[in-house]
Amino acid sequence: MENKKLTTTKQFFVSKANEEDSLGIHKILLKNLIEVKDVTSLTLQEKDLLNEHGFLRKEVPESYYLGLIKDPEVDIFIAKNKSNEIIGFATFHLNKADIRKFRSSVDKIDADRPENLDLLTGSEKKFIYLDQIAVDPKFHRNGIGKIIFQKAQQNFKKPVVSFIVKTPLDNIASAKWHVKVGFTQIATVKGEYKDHKFKWWVYLFDKH
Repeated sequence: MENKKLTTTKQFFVSKANEEDSLGIHKILLKNLIEVKDVTSLTLQEKDLLNEHGFLRKEVPESYYLGLIKDPEVDIFIAKNKSNEIIGFATFHLNKADIRKFRSSVDKIDADRPENLDLLTGSEKKFIYLDQIAVDPKFHRNGIGKIIFQKAQQNFKKPVVSFIVKTPLDNIASAKWHVKVGFTQIATVKGEYKDHKFKWWVYLFDKH
């Protein structure tokens, strides 16, 4: 499907999500979702396409987002077009300290610096966790994800941490996006999720 071009931010606006936005957020998830159980059945061509265009992996119902919207420890930022349709979203967990407790699938963490390992596993420091960011595929490459993130981080005083899956499917598009908006790779994480061996890169955004 051909992308629809939004030439300026005047054609969409970013705000925090309200409870009535959960259905629209979930629809964006479904348009970007690749279920873990499907990975092994993908052809090489399909994998290459996903690697370059990006994907989400978390299979959750609409009620999951409704719960996050109600949670004072989570912020969801959304982008809507002039028709009041949600065309992108990002979820942020606001007060995390030990990534192993938050992500139970994590077994091993290799960080580039001791201070970054401490950030990810210590009890004293806190970070914001960027869990998901996604845009309706019709509006990819309009800078919507970047604008959502920029609007969100204006509210944050702590560093932002994000995971990008590398194995069994390499999310190259996500890695490129994170670097483009100012993230730096700081660690490698290995673990298991739904009987699949995984490897993730950990990226850090720290404006201070």
